[in-house]
Amino acid sequence: GERNIGGGRIITPAVMLHGTFDAILMCVNAFIEASWEWYYENGGTDDDETFVYPFNAVLVNSIAALGILGVMAISFGWYSYQNKLQILRLLGYEHTKSRSRSRGGSFSAPSLV
Repeated sequence: GERNIGGGRIITPAVMLHGTFDAILMCVNAFIEASWEWYYENGGTDDDETFVYPFNAVLVNSIAALGILGVMAISFGWYSYQNKLQILRLLGYEHTKSRSRSRGGSFSAPSLV
């Protein structure tokens, strides 16, 4: 039978994509803020001679980039899967439509002359 495609089936993947993307960025920023807070609470200073970052910036940025690329790859996979399903549904619809026309369906074209 036919399935109804409601707003939830269209909007939910987009909300999940953007929500996951934003969650990754928020977690990275929260980690960086917590690291700086810990640094200053434990006697860290802004003195140029003794200053060190309280986190590995390359590692944090790499994790953020890989997370974002992962979300994009999963999203593209989901899009490709749904695209293939839609093509199959449309081909099935066209096949059913052409079969009903070949059996002399109820539609009759008006004469132009």
